[in-house]
Amino acid sequence: MAVSLQAYFQPLFSRIPGLKAVLISDRDGVTLQKVTATEGDTSAVEPLVVVTFAVAAEQIFKCGMGRMHTSAIYTDTTILLLLSCPPLVVTFVGSPSLNLGLLQQLVPSMKVALEPLCAAVEQEINL
Repeated sequence: MAVSLQAYFQPLFSRIPGLKAVLISDRDGVTLQKVTATEGDTSAVEPLVVVTFAVAAEQIFKCGMGRMHTSAIYTDTTILLLLSCPPLVVTFVGSPSLNLGLLQQLVPSMKVALEPLCAAVEQEINL
């Protein structure tokens, strides 16, 4: 499955200017798959960021505001787009020039590509 995810996400780097890395994590921040444009640094994505996003998404739902699908974090040097795909969180790491609109247009097809991994992780959680 990791090979097919690698093959799915790798072409995004040429299609989406500014995209540097894609990390797929569980809701506890454990990285399950990492795909990078180059051997660049992904240290901007601490597990705590992923865990905080997962908890916030859950709390927003419990407050009756609906499901949180994405969240963007802007810093001086990096843009992070976090995608909720329970029980997974997909983190896109980009430069300040990352085109978030283009990336968000691809979210529905990304969720479909991640369905087998989501199901496998969900099954492991429920054991």
